[in-house]
Amino acid sequence: MILRKHFPTLQSLTLDFGWGLEISDNGLINLIEGFSPYLTKLTRLSLSFPECKGITDKGIGFLATKLSKQMFNLNNLALNFSKCPRISQKGFKDLSSAITRKLFKLEHLELNFSHVVKIEEKGLCTLGTYFGHSYLKNLKSLSLGFSG
Repeated sequence: MILRKHFPTLQSLTLDFGWGLEISDNGLINLIEGFSPYLTKLTRLSLSFPECKGITDKGIGFLATKLSKQMFNLNNLALNFSKCPRISQKGFKDLSSAITRKLFKLEHLELNFSHVVKIEEKGLCTLGTYFGHSYLKNLKSLSLGFSG
């Protein structure tokens, strides 16, 4: 893999796919798999997929699994899935669970799910419950976006 050869000490990764770029679950999964050799070394991850109509609970679930099993050294996590209409309560719950139960070193967390209409009050209550029983003892800053 080219990245392994050129970036053997990669610790920070920011990927912004802009407004309206069509990324599917398979695209998200392949992207995460492509960076798989670096996931345990990452301390900062920022992913932005605004208006991605192809991302569903399947892609979010895969990200959640990788977060909980390989990205345990993260201290800064920012995820933007605003206006992604196919993400529902299930994907949001999976992601919330992975973040609050497995990312013990996390200091800064930013989640943007603005205008994701399938996330309802029940999903937000679930997030609140997870934060209440969370292992995020090092968390210093928290930004949550659910407008719309």
